[in-house]
Amino acid sequence: MKILTIAIAIAGATVLTTAPAVAGAAEPLQAIYRVTGVLDSGDPANTGTATVFFCTNFSGGRENVRVSLRPEIPGAPINDILALDPGETRTFATHQTATYSEDSNVAPGVMFEQGSAVISATSLLVHCSAAHVDASAVAPVGSPLQMIRLRPAPNSQE
Repeated sequence: MKILTIAIAIAGATVLTTAPAVAGAAEPLQAIYRVTGVLDSGDPANTGTATVFFCTNFSGGRENVRVSLRPEIPGAPINDILALDPGETRTFATHQTATYSEDSNVAPGVMFEQGSAVISATSLLVHCSAAHVDASAVAPVGSPLQMIRLRPAPNSQE
């Protein structure tokens, strides 16, 4: 009986000291959204028009999110990646706005008239939205953009 008690204690200690699983941020990025109609006037911060992307992490671990902007003229996309903790919302913008406190200004000074974007994440449990905004307005003024979900989150309907 004493040997059984010792074995159970060792097994319990092993379970308690085992390192946690690798966080989602270590996983590869996968495209989860596409959006067309990215617009930016190319003006300085807090002026003109901009496109803003909001992403929230609904997973239980830290996730990476990349916004990849593609101007209407073929060329290399403009990218930025941010890490999101569980429940955190981060804001990407084509340039700084007076309305939001952006975490990333992806393409300041670049004009987009008919651009597009691809949003990738390390989890399908990241949800995003996008809108054109008046970058000079203190209160939100703008219009939402239609997002195309490429891979739905498990057990969800979008």
